[in-house]
Amino acid sequence: MPTTLRMTGTLVDTELSPPDGGIPAAPASVDREVASLRRLLRQRPAAMLSLDCFDTLVWRSVPKPTDVFTLVGHRLWHQGLLRNGTTPELFARMRVVAEQTARAAAMASRHSSEVTLQEIYS
Repeated sequence: MPTTLRMTGTLVDTELSPPDGGIPAAPASVDREVASLRRLLRQRPAAMLSLDCFDTLVWRSVPKPTDVFTLVGHRLWHQGLLRNGTTPELFARMRVVAEQTARAAAMASRHSSEVTLQEIYS
């Protein structure tokens, strides 16, 4: 009887973009994980394979998710959309604090830490 396999978790957390701005190559860790999965499937064929693929297939171009706020800050700065004295790095710190504040308010008012962009930026 075929085995049902479920693979969850993150194969890759981050991958830096190549200098040419193209699509980053999958890191060696992904190749090892895929090879391991292929070996397992050859040994025990599966009738169904369920993958949690959000983090598995989506690579960030920054080491941490919050690092993207610095990139956003740079774009805003280049477009003249940051107030005087607000650097991209300061914007990133302010964005992190704004989200933390919005999550705390949501938890206090509705017992949920989920927030919208409107709640973060208001």
